[in-house]
Amino acid sequence: MILSSLNKFCHETIIRFTNNKSIVIDATCGNGNDTLYLASQIKNGKIYSFDIQQEAIDKAKVKTSEYNNINYIVDSHSNLDKYVVENIDFIIFNLGYLPHSDSSVSTKYETTIEAIKKSLLLLNSSGCVYITIYTKHDNHQEEHGILDYINTLSKYEYNILKYQFLNLDEAPYSII
Repeated sequence: MILSSLNKFCHETIIRFTNNKSIVIDATCGNGNDTLYLASQIKNGKIYSFDIQQEAIDKAKVKTSEYNNINYIVDSHSNLDKYVVENIDFIIFNLGYLPHSDSSVSTKYETTIEAIKKSLLLLNSSGCVYITIYTKHDNHQEEHGILDYINTLSKYEYNILKYQFLNLDEAPYSII
């Protein structure tokens, strides 16, 4: 059996948890690839796309210029509750730093955990939080902090999946 690549699995998950009218958040816009995929699937819904770097938002805007349902926000994902008041169907975090840029500007476990907590409060009961974790990032500090927090969540309220290829050393993986 051939398993889906991490990227394909992410897209399959987006399709499973969203529809044409969903409200979603890309908590880490980066180069805009996730925002673009969300926009291509959710044409009559709303997308909030966050990044702390104007450079990232500018790159994403170029990629998604044909879509008009995206709200770009230059701010930390830990402040998402200041911009999003609706219940959301799907939120994606692609942690780390903006590829081909200053790697010292990156997601941090304190703000990411705060954003995850706020996401869970906004999430519809049938919604999904999708987190891609890069194991080489910041000496595993963010990864361990997130896993520690996620392990405190009630098994009666949340189903939590870890999608990881075990035979690929230091490969990113996803928590859903």
